[in-house]
Amino acid sequence: MAVMGSKFSVNVGTLMRSAYIYGIDEIVTIGARYKRMATDTCNTVKHVPIIEKKGINGDWLRYAEEKNLTIVAIECPQGDEIETIPLYEYEHPERAMYLLGAEDRGLSDHILRCCDAAVKIPSTRPYSLNVAVAGTLALYDRYVKLSSKYLYQEYIRSATTQRR
Repeated sequence: MAVMGSKFSVNVGTLMRSAYIYGIDEIVTIGARYKRMATDTCNTVKHVPIIEKKGINGDWLRYAEEKNLTIVAIECPQGDEIETIPLYEYEHPERAMYLLGAEDRGLSDHILRCCDAAVKIPSTRPYSLNVAVAGTLALYDRYVKLSSKYLYQEYIRSATTQRR
């Protein structure tokens, strides 16, 4: 999970809590504009590493590449230049960095082009979701889909073993 240029510590705190609850290995903050938080309600900083990247230059991109992470933008781009996949259709990779933009400016087209995928969260109104809500929805979707996939694979293995 990564958030770029976030302004509000409350949103980062909520993302930290969600990341911990859904088993994310680490949280990356990129070019944060908020004051450092003392804690969040789950005290995530004791359980999940927080990696801080100072600017929005290529440090975060190199970091994701070194970790062999698929970079997935959770974004609702305004134009048609960036192809997006609705969250309900997206197949989550095993290893991913979910990248969220700032509350006031989202992710630039340049940053979106650096991503392996851009996922949008459809809604009935033309407004964007709060960054913490969007991140939590993406993590929940990942959890449900990967859990279902794992349970199905276990079911098939079990059925195959019983036939022998």
